[in-house]
This record gives sequence, C-alpha cells and structure tokens, in this order.
Amino acid sequence: MTIRARLSWIFALSSLVVVLTMGSLIYFQLARLHGREFSKRLEERVALTELIFLEKNKVIEEAVRARFLQTLDGEKEYVIPTSPQSLDTLSAWYGPALAREIYTSKSLQFEDGRRMGFSKHYFLPEGEFIVIVTAVDTFGQSSLLYLRKILIACAILSLLIIGLASYLGTSRALRPLKAQTRQVSKIGQGRIELRLDVHEPVDELGQLAKAFNSMLDSLQSTLQAQRQFVRNASHEMRNPLTAIRGEAELVLLKPRSPEEYRNSLSIVSAEARRLQTLISQLLDLEKAESLSALPNPGMFS
Repeated sequence: MTIRARLSWIFALSSLVVVLTMGSLIYFQLARLHGREFSKRLEERVALTELIFLEKNKVIEEAVRARFLQTLDGEKEYVIPTSPQSLDTLSAWYGPALAREIYTSKSLQFEDGRRMGFSKHYFLPEGEFIVIVTAVDTFGQSSLLYLRKILIACAILSLLIIGLASYLGTSRALRPLKAQTRQVSKIGQGRIELRLDVHEPVDELGQLAKAFNSMLDSLQSTLQAQRQFVRNASHEMRNPLTAIRGEAELVLLKPRSPEEYRNSLSIVSAEARRLQTLISQLLDLEKAESLSALPNPGMFS
C-alpha cells in the first residue's frame, strides 16, 4: 500500500471514529432524555389513575381526564390490591422477578419488552393498592430509529468525503516527493552532479533533501579524490613499467655481453623493486582508509 493510500485510510478512519463517537454520545443522551420524559408522563398517569380511583366522582373524573386528555400509545392501567393473589397476577403478567420488584417497591420504573411502565403503592381506607400504568413510547422509539439512520448516513457520507479529501490532500502534499524520486533516479543513473530541489528547508522533505545533497557533495568529493588518486598512481606506476619494458626490448635487439646483460637486469630489478614499493604503499594506504571507515568502538559503550 502506498503512503498516499495509507494516509488517506488513516484520516478517513480517524474521522469516522470521531463521527461515530460524537453520534453515539448524542444518541444515548437523547435516548436517556426520552426515557426520563416518558417515565415522567407515566408517573403523571399513575397519579391520575389513583386520583380517579380515590375520588370516585364523575365530575372530578371528567375534569381530571380533560386535564390529561391525551392518552399514551397502548396505555394500560391497573389498580390491584396488595395480596398474595395479586403477586401471582403480577407474576403472570411480568414474570416472577419483575413482579416481586413491583410488589415490594413503593414506586418503580420498569421496562417490559417495548413497553415502559410505572408502579406506585397507595394506602387508602380500604387498604393498600398498587397502581400500574404501562405504555409504548412510539414517538420516542421512532425518533431514535430516525436518528440512528441519520447517524449511519452521516458516518458513511463523512467516510466518503473525508477519504476523498484525504486522498487529494495527500496527493498534493506528496507531489514534491514524486519529483524528488525522479531526480534520485537520474542521479542513480550516473548523473552525480545533479542535486535535489529544496522547496521548504524547514519541513521534513526539505531536511531530507538537504541531507541527501550533503551526502552527494561528500560522495562527489570522494570520487574526485579517487579519480585524482588513480591518475597519480597510474602515472607513478607507468614510469617503472616503461623503464622495464624499454630495457627488455633494448636487450632483445641484439646479442649482448654478459656485462651488458647484468647491467640491464640490474635496471629491471631496480625498477621492479620500485614498482613493488609503490604497490605496497598503495595497499597500506587502502588498508588505512578501510580501518578509518570502521565505527569507533567507544561510541557504542
């Protein structure tokens, strides 16, 4: 995977995480708010049911119902006396565990599947009664469902938009790197006199280009020194070789006396020793340069 694609994915996924996190916080806060509001309305319905049951007056009942005219979706109201039989009834409705909580708690907010409920105990002259009101928060559930759809759509849309923007942005940001890569390819083909362009000296690419150019300067200086050294060494080695060859060809032109042969061999031997000394010096110089290139052991201690 290219750097451009990797950066685009990183930016897009990071933004997606931010959007999902913020959306989840908003969603759960609104869900809690809907739950509290609906629970409050259920509690008011419980109080209304108790008032109607307590007064048993048609005039008051009509006035109260006019005040709370709007009923909740799927609203169910129960007024039951506290007795072992009522506990069995509650168990049949809500299960043993929830029935026990309703039976023992003075007031309780509970959930039964999609339905929400509120129960409260009232003490009347006739005895203790449990008032229960349950309903379905249709509006709240539909609102939360719509909000979930919006959040999912926003997450997908933000992923696409930010992914595209990241891809275009990284492409533009990495454009100088492509130019530098092409320049490095030219340098690698032997054009060591070329240098990388430094557009922004303070950024990372600028610092890299400056370091690379500095390395090329050192390398070019080293190559020039090596070329000069080779020329000097070739010149120094050519002299004894020329003398040895010339002396050998001169001796071979015609027969010589033993004394002349000894003189010629002495010259050849001297030039050979001179050549051997020069080669030994070159080898010692190469060995010294190799040792100087080794890392200092003290730097790792």
